[in-house]
Amino acid sequence: MILKKINVLSLGYVLAILYALMGFVQGILMVIQIKVPALASQLDAVSLTGLSTLSYWWILVMPIFMAVLGFLAGIVLALVYNLIIVRITGGLKVELVDNKKK
Repeated sequence: MILKKINVLSLGYVLAILYALMGFVQGILMVIQIKVPALASQLDAVSLTGLSTLSYWWILVMPIFMAVLGFLAGIVLALVYNLIIVRITGGLKVELVDNKKK
């Protein structure tokens, strides 16, 4: 089976969810870096001031920001695949397996 077209919105939604999860983890790590004195001492004063003004908001801000980036990346990737890559390579070979017991 050859994959000739990717639905643009579905890839955008999938990458938005994955990027939001990564953004949540990144937001938690940023809060830990700000709040733990040993880690915060490694940041310069300008970075620490900028990061600490949002403090716990990073847990909310990063997933939203990353989800938007993931959605846009998914749209661009699907369009590039559909309009350019398929014409060059002919598509992506995919093997589907039916796991139903008979």
